[in-house]
Amino acid sequence: MGYSSRYHAASLAAVFFALGIGILIGAALGSDIVSGTADNLERDLGEDLDRLRAENGDLAEELQAEREFQELIVPAVTAGRLPRQEVALIALGVTDTQQITADLKAALTPAGAELVEVANVGEPPNTDELIDLLGSGTGGGAKRAEDLRLASERAGKLLIGQGSGLDDLLGVLVTGFKGEAKSIDAAVVVRASSDDLTAREASDTKVLEVGLINGMRDAGVRVIGAERSDVAESSIEALEDLGLTTVDNIEQLPGRVSLVLALDGSEGSFGMKETADSLLPDLIGEGEPRPSSDARR
Repeated sequence: MGYSSRYHAASLAAVFFALGIGILIGAALGSDIVSGTADNLERDLGEDLDRLRAENGDLAEELQAEREFQELIVPAVTAGRLPRQEVALIALGVTDTQQITADLKAALTPAGAELVEVANVGEPPNTDELIDLLGSGTGGGAKRAEDLRLASERAGKLLIGQGSGLDDLLGVLVTGFKGEAKSIDAAVVVRASSDDLTAREASDTKVLEVGLINGMRDAGVRVIGAERSDVAESSIEALEDLGLTTVDNIEQLPGRVSLVLALDGSEGSFGMKETADSLLPDLIGEGEPRPSSDARR
């Protein structure tokens, strides 16, 4: 019995001794393994970072080269497309026209055209005052929509210099005006989305927009719709519903090309958004350039 107890105690001691040695060895080896793994991981990540930095540098150089190429090629593509044409910017609703004005000038100047007018049209319209000013005076009720349509078409013609009475329109429909509405050859329409209109206001706004576009077209003016790519809410579909060719990225170099070609007669919806048919109009196979403003007068 005593022998067995001493043997059992010795065995336990040996087991604990071996376990202790194993723990020490394992800890030492584990430290080396963890340390080595961390070193390898750090080295691999450093190499990946260096590679990505090199790739990003190459891509940045390529992108810069493409931008420089675009800046050089765009004027050559659009040069002389719109000789001596006078263009109006018609902004529907509450729209900041400052940036858009700069975008249009950057596109039009190399093409030989000039932005000569910027007009802000208030929406929804003050329908009764507009009808009193430009309507046929046929009365209210069922005739109201027809009166508004007629007044809107007349307003569209006044905005591009056809007829007299633009001064009277200021304050009734036009909330801001710069430049001169005279001998306008083309108009670029931009539009602010309005979701908080009553049913009647929305209906009047639709009649107004259709009438303005029809009035300008009836006067022989080329009308297209446009906007920047970074607008909070796109109005391209609404402009397409008005039957307009559209450009949705006029602040970008491809958009400038599309704008000029659209004013020159290309049809479609161009740009970067889902509503676009293509990035650009066809650059080859275009018809003869539109005659200059002097030739058409």
